[in-house]
Amino acid sequence: MIFDLNGTLVVGEYPSWKYVLEEELGLERLSERGFGLDDLREVARGRLTLKDLIAETFNVKDPEKTVENAVRIYISKVRLRPEAKRVLSILNEKYPLILCSDTTGV
Repeated sequence: MIFDLNGTLVVGEYPSWKYVLEEELGLERLSERGFGLDDLREVARGRLTLKDLIAETFNVKDPEKTVENAVRIYISKVRLRPEAKRVLSILNEKYPLILCSDTTGV
């Protein structure tokens, strides 16, 4: 059984990376360059790492730790739909489950 993630298992509302990095973590930009939609698509496509994008865009001492903190905050704001875990657990008893998504993660 194949499931879409965004809007099916997960409520389709996410925080922006700008909010997570600038508001939640309080990072200061080095310049206005970076973290536009095109940059985030490059990360989603695997052509650029989130760590490198953060290091190029913000004044950070430890980009790797910053990514860990940012992802933790981002994930904490993503909500599963009601009963999603229970339904998946029941289905998983009879069917192999596959997760897919057409989102670029931005």
